[in-house]
Amino acid sequence: MAIPETATQVAQTTQQSAQAVDPLTMNIIAFSVLGGFAITFALPKIPKHIIHSLFLMFLGGVPILYELAVTDFQLPQLAIMTYIITAIIMMTGATLVKDGWKEGGKLGYGAMIFGIIIMTSVLIPTLYKINAITFNIPAYPPIINAILYVLSGVLLLISTFMLGE
Repeated sequence: MAIPETATQVAQTTQQSAQAVDPLTMNIIAFSVLGGFAITFALPKIPKHIIHSLFLMFLGGVPILYELAVTDFQLPQLAIMTYIITAIIMMTGATLVKDGWKEGGKLGYGAMIFGIIIMTSVLIPTLYKINAITFNIPAYPPIINAILYVLSGVLLLISTFMLGE
């Protein structure tokens, strides 16, 4: 297999490899990720928040690296994955808001704001897609979400060690 030279060739190669994966396999992977993430809520606070922050940084870092042409790997764009990632981001955003409230100060309020922003940026479009609400957020580049996820993951990691509970 030849190494792709342009962004178009990279996109075509990624699309071909994504089509080669069986949908049943992708659904199994998606539910495994959700189940694994749900199990983290039984962990103590520090390991749980480390896993959640790493997940957010991964979720934002992969699209950023793809846009910068560092990697040709993309996250699969399946409907079930979208809803699972939405649920995970909502849980993690709520954690950011709760910890930001406990922490207070500039860092705490920043974490709260990022938590509210990522929950809103994910929840409103998802509710609009399933016709639960009649308004939507105006279109913006997906890279903005990726940057928000990375920054939120970093803030969650910092606030985990700042609170030290």
